[in-house]
Amino acid sequence: MTFRILLPVLLALLLTSFLSAQETRTFNHSVFFASASDRPDAEQLTSLEDFAANLTAYADYTLRVEAYTDEQGSEAYNKDLADRRAATVRRLLAASGVNATTVDVLTYGEQRARRQTTADDQRRDDRRVDLLATVVWWDDATTVLGTASAEQETIVTVDPTQRQQFVGNRGGAFNVPPNALIRADGTPARGPVTIAVTEAYTLADMILAGLTTTAGDRRLETGGMFRLTATDSDGEELNLRPGVGIRAAIPTASVEERMQLFAGADHDGNGAPMDWTELAGGRVAADLDAMFLPPAPAGFRPESPGFVRRVEAAVNSSMLVWIKENPRPKKPRYERLVSVREPRPVDLDRITYKPKGISKLFNGEKAKARKLAKRKQQAESGNAVRIERYQRNVEANKITERRNQIARDQYEAALTEWQFEYDTFRENLLNGKLEQARLAYEQDQEANRREYEAYLAKREQIRQQQIESMEELLATSSDAVSTRMASRYFMTVTQLGWTNVDRYATPEEPMQVFARIENATEEATVLYLPLEERSVVPFGYDQDKGQWQRAGVPAGRPFRVIAYEVIDGQMMLAQREFSGEALAETVSLSYEPVAMKDLRSKLAELTGG
Repeated sequence: MTFRILLPVLLALLLTSFLSAQETRTFNHSVFFASASDRPDAEQLTSLEDFAANLTAYADYTLRVEAYTDEQGSEAYNKDLADRRAATVRRLLAASGVNATTVDVLTYGEQRARRQTTADDQRRDDRRVDLLATVVWWDDATTVLGTASAEQETIVTVDPTQRQQFVGNRGGAFNVPPNALIRADGTPARGPVTIAVTEAYTLADMILAGLTTTAGDRRLETGGMFRLTATDSDGEELNLRPGVGIRAAIPTASVEERMQLFAGADHDGNGAPMDWTELAGGRVAADLDAMFLPPAPAGFRPESPGFVRRVEAAVNSSMLVWIKENPRPKKPRYERLVSVREPRPVDLDRITYKPKGISKLFNGEKAKARKLAKRKQQAESGNAVRIERYQRNVEANKITERRNQIARDQYEAALTEWQFEYDTFRENLLNGKLEQARLAYEQDQEANRREYEAYLAKREQIRQQQIESMEELLATSSDAVSTRMASRYFMTVTQLGWTNVDRYATPEEPMQVFARIENATEEATVLYLPLEERSVVPFGYDQDKGQWQRAGVPAGRPFRVIAYEVIDGQMMLAQREFSGEALAETVSLSYEPVAMKDLRSKLAELTGG
């Protein structure tokens, strides 16, 4: 039997547990009225709305309301006027979302008038309602988000030996097989077992749960996330038995193609994953028929690719014997070519003769001319020898190249013939083995057909039972989120912890975005949210520049930046939308206080759900 912990009780216990240890502060505010009036003017209304916005951003608060009048009029009239002023302020505060733990209302009328005067501008000080608020500070944003996201968790107690089905508070449906949960040592879980599921199907859910959508340095587009954990009666954390899966169906506004499963990685101190890892074989289906497809039957079919691959592997082994008996032709050893270099022509004009030393005294012009002519003749003779040697080497290389080409042609012809014989023998061997398998299969074809059809009929019966069971479970979900998200993703979860239905976002021309939040600290969380995709990507903080930065933002695509943290005990939220054009300067955002009770609706408004 399934038992659900009542959400209001859980929230009350959670609220009480942290309020008792929180720091408190006190501050005052006054609302002033015209003479004989119980309605504030526009200026006072604006001031009261600002007071209410600041007040509701704290963890909790009590309120003391004190109403006064000036001394004009009778005591009874002033008492009634003070009552009406107090009632008006309370009504206006309630309209602004003020819901204090306790409200004490005191009406003094003219009893505590500050001034005894006939000047109206001085009497104004007595025509007022004083508000004395005692506030409880938030410690940090994690506490705020945890309180606001409490409704996203569902806790059930089950018998682990029986099949269990339940629907989460946010509309996810889960089917846990019998005996699926085991302890760390592999022994069965000791019942009763407590299963907790945390769901985040909208971007607001994800932000409140502290989740982002990145896998390494790649951005993910998400279809929803959930976390499953289980503990047995001894408080032992449980795992899923290997080979066993939990069927899950989660709501989505629209079904996208190419979705796959990712598991949470690099968890922070609160258990939220900081990154995601793709799960091998993590198939996501868009309908129940696709989710419960029957597996292939046992045995083999000769036409199946798997069987053909096995036969090909056996044939390749047999071909090693054939290669040993019919070795591959060896490459020929080619003759080396002689290195040749064409000699340069002799420039006779550059040849000169100049006698040196004592030779200048005994050589006349004729002697010099004879010696110069001799030098030129020697140069021409040497060059002729070099040209002859060059021509002999060129002819020798031509003969060598012809012999190498003949050897190359003979090798390639032999290799082509060998390859043809190899392919022919292998193809005949493969066809022979496949034909043997086909003949053997055909002999038992009728028996195989009957067995296969009986198997399919049994599987179809089981599949229909599973589909009907899941449909009945889904029909019990009436949560507003699942009602608004008419479509669903279906999957089988093979491990406990965080599971994310995602696909990789399409890479586009990237740009960097730099952001600065007024009055923010390093503890702020800053997020990038594209307006056309379901992604939540964190900014990094540059301590030297005192600003946040995000690389890889698709250029030309509109996006929103959201930042939040607790400052001076108040939950603060900043947001700004951008067109996606390149930003030349650091963008600036400003914080505004936000009430915890309004946080989800505010985030839903900003993220579209």
